[in-house]
Amino acid sequence: MQGTCQILVEQKFGDHGAFGKGHKVHMTFGELVQQLQQGNDSLYLTTQETGVDAAGQPNIMAPPVSRLRQDFPVRPECMGCLVPQQINLWMGAARNGASSGLHHDFQDNLYILLRGRKRFRLYPPSEAPHMYTHGHLKKIYPNGTIVYAGQDMVLEDGSDPSEVRHWQQQQAAEAELAAAEEGVTAGAKGAKGRLARAEQAFEALLDAQLRCQQHDPEQDGCSGSEGFPAEPQDDYIDSDADAADSNDSQEAVQPLQPQVKPGQAGRQHPGLGVQQGASRSPTAKQPLWEAVVDDSHPPSFSQVDLSNLTETELRMRFPMFPAVSKCYECELNAGEQLYLPCGWFHEVRSYGDSQQGGHLALNYWFHPPDNLDPSTEAMQSPYRSRYWTDLWTRRGKIV
Repeated sequence: MQGTCQILVEQKFGDHGAFGKGHKVHMTFGELVQQLQQGNDSLYLTTQETGVDAAGQPNIMAPPVSRLRQDFPVRPECMGCLVPQQINLWMGAARNGASSGLHHDFQDNLYILLRGRKRFRLYPPSEAPHMYTHGHLKKIYPNGTIVYAGQDMVLEDGSDPSEVRHWQQQQAAEAELAAAEEGVTAGAKGAKGRLARAEQAFEALLDAQLRCQQHDPEQDGCSGSEGFPAEPQDDYIDSDADAADSNDSQEAVQPLQPQVKPGQAGRQHPGLGVQQGASRSPTAKQPLWEAVVDDSHPPSFSQVDLSNLTETELRMRFPMFPAVSKCYECELNAGEQLYLPCGWFHEVRSYGDSQQGGHLALNYWFHPPDNLDPSTEAMQSPYRSRYWTDLWTRRGKIV
């Protein structure tokens, strides 16, 4: 069943090609598994677009993860009262190690390694001004949440102020409606009129929220989606890219790239992807996967390539960047997990398992907590607002 689901997979071309260039191809999960079993290291499964649930909120998982949700807890007990934002599967077949690129997440991250080996290089959010990110820093909250210029305003827990305001208005309207209904039941004087006004106000609020969902947010005075990229990205770079020689480059199957016109940077373009390992005969018909190309640079990614720069080159090109020797470094093996708070910059190098082949990980992103009090009470209430907790409760039946 899982093998038939459609997914979007990152693809690189040639031995010196790289992931993280915005080239993705459509295929089934079964096709991906088959390719990885054959040792194809040109493909990498990352985050998938989740869509929205019946209540209009983003789903927390997409296929193939959603089809496997009986095999893992949706809300791990070890994470206490943190509210999940998204659950992802990461799957590739890097033989000699490959880098994720230096970046940070907008959510707290529980990373669970199921197969292979991964090395993490870590820098705290306080180093963000020295990370040479593609985005221009606008604000760093105490909990590590980072906001960039051009994004909608974001609160410390990652929520959108306008969305929180809508939620508060709905809470108040529901409370007034319940109180009015109780008044009618008790036969209170003027209760029927109060109920009519409460129903009218509640319907008007729902209509306003519906308009915000159906129309351009800027035209209706509504907010965007948390100010963050709609699809969280984890760019994946072949760290051995510069090691391949020119002969390998000439033999490699080249992608049928769409032409990108000036001024189109950051858009998505339809195209075609070539199946790695297909016949290289100039007259042979190449197996193709439908592809999408997005040449944008996520604001949370650093311009510094730790996998290919020596300390001397690093100092010359990026003089404000912290010394590599000052980073925190840890290694995960299969069966181990790492908790990484939001805003922590990390470069992850993945190694496939020599016997089973490939590397596989499951990760949870959680809305970042803004109640930083170290008390037990704060652990039970990690958010100062009940916004995320209430949304999670409402979607409980769906999850």
